[in-house]
Amino acid sequence: MATTSHPPSTTNHHHHRPPQTLPDFQASIKLKYVKLGYHYLITHLFTLLLLPLIAVTAVYAAHHDVTTLYAHLRYHLIAVVG
Repeated sequence: MATTSHPPSTTNHHHHRPPQTLPDFQASIKLKYVKLGYHYLITHLFTLLLLPLIAVTAVYAAHHDVTTLYAHLRYHLIAVVG
């Protein structure tokens, strides 16, 4: 008894999927937030770098130095403003 074999494409009804492509990163919401974070970092970079320097300077400044500076500015404010 002879049987005929059918090619797999005629008996197999699987749908062929197109090859997966890379996601569109330009339309991605995540990239939007990366760009926003990068913008904040670049625009506030000077402040972010300056804050630790100010903090270290404030720690090393003695109370006497701050009091002397305040008194100097208070008595010479007219010279500074004028």
